[in-house]
Amino acid sequence: MPSPPAPSASRRALLSGGVALAAGLAAPRLARAQGFPDRPIRLLVPYPPGDGPDVIARSLGEMLQPRLRQPMVIENQPGAGTTLAAQTLKRAAPDGYTLMFGGSTSLAVAPALYPRLAYDPVKDFTLVCTVSTSPFALLVRKDGPQDLAAFVAGAKAKPGSLVYGSAGAGTPHHLLFSILTQAQGIEAVHVPYRGVTPALTDLLAGRIQATFCHLAAALGFLQNGDLRALAVTPATRLPAIPDVPTFKELGFPGMEDAAWLGLVAPAGLPEPVAERLSRETVEVVRSEEGRKRIEALFLFPDPRPYDALRGYVAAEVERWGPIVRASGAEVN
Repeated sequence: MPSPPAPSASRRALLSGGVALAAGLAAPRLARAQGFPDRPIRLLVPYPPGDGPDVIARSLGEMLQPRLRQPMVIENQPGAGTTLAAQTLKRAAPDGYTLMFGGSTSLAVAPALYPRLAYDPVKDFTLVCTVSTSPFALLVRKDGPQDLAAFVAGAKAKPGSLVYGSAGAGTPHHLLFSILTQAQGIEAVHVPYRGVTPALTDLLAGRIQATFCHLAAALGFLQNGDLRALAVTPATRLPAIPDVPTFKELGFPGMEDAAWLGLVAPAGLPEPVAERLSRETVEVVRSEEGRKRIEALFLFPDPRPYDALRGYVAAEVERWGPIVRASGAEVN
């Protein structure tokens, strides 16, 4: 078989020119990435000032400044169920200078909750690292069921009799109940509130029978005996209420990681930048100071690095989609 003709001189020049052009375009990007950061970093927070995620974001900024030698400027953008900040992030340059402190609500739940979502959580973003997860407790009144088995048995015995509240349709509080009722074949009535505080108020008054709640909001009621926690969502028990078992140890898996937070960047973030941000943040969260700051908010430190999270958002979208759809939650 005859050998293919050698490329002409003009073709060789074109090919070498193309390679040189690509290298020339990549070199400035690589140089910028290697010098990262050389100016302040904008950190979008899709929650109001003073909320738990906002407090963690500000703490991270403080602890990261000596490591990155640049400040993190917090910009609160609450609204549209945390999707407003994600839309802003999508439009930002993928250079590491605009990040979001978001997670499961914006990336995993929103695609099923919002039929006309303005972004694709898998294609439009880079998950740099995770920081924390939010533990939830299933709460009843002090005169309610004594344990989770009695709670489930009572709800099954009288279909439709269980009335539970949540912090709103599509919130972790709502979706955790959806997981539980679907798994156990329970028919229940959902009452969505605008936040967890009114749900707790109605639970205390007996207008609803149960709710899922973050420990920070409920601890006082648990300590004075007005409410009882039947189980908690993390894989391990919570130090603040060590006598309360986990769902997992009671034989109810799938309740973990209902809400997680981490650093998110636009798609196309250079690997050196992603790895630097991930490494510094994970080390800060693993430090004694970082752990104490997060646990003080009754959250679980959960630092997972960039290279361990490939495919994680896609898996979370696939996991939460059927749960959201089965719950009936939808926001137009």
